[in-house]
Amino acid sequence: MDEVQAALSDDLIKPAYRDSRRRHFDGHCYHAAEAYFHLAGGTTSGLSFRRRRNDDGTSHWWLVDEEDRVIDLSLGPNDKGTYEYEEGNGAAPLTGYVKASKSAAQVIRRVQDARASGSGSRRAGWSS
Repeated sequence: MDEVQAALSDDLIKPAYRDSRRRHFDGHCYHAAEAYFHLAGGTTSGLSFRRRRNDDGTSHWWLVDEEDRVIDLSLGPNDKGTYEYEEGNGAAPLTGYVKASKSAAQVIRRVQDARASGSGSRRAGWSS
């Protein structure tokens, strides 16, 4: 999770979301979740996508593992999770399960570059 969050930057956030951020990783939920999914092995990772439409018309994306634990990459280490995850539904990645979206691909490249240069922490079970 740390590797993906370290690869996030404001240029990846859609302009409509940049001004409404309350926490550091707000606006990154979709492409961060998608990048984490691919880095963890994609369809063999045991992870699945969840999405909930918010009252303001936006959506929030996160992952759950095989034990139904929430992996929300929009939460930093000191953020408290108060989101209604139980109201989320299963969802498929917007670009399908094989090809990463443009912004997720950027995150994946950044993580892989950090790993190659020795500046990224390698997670057990993640493919390069």
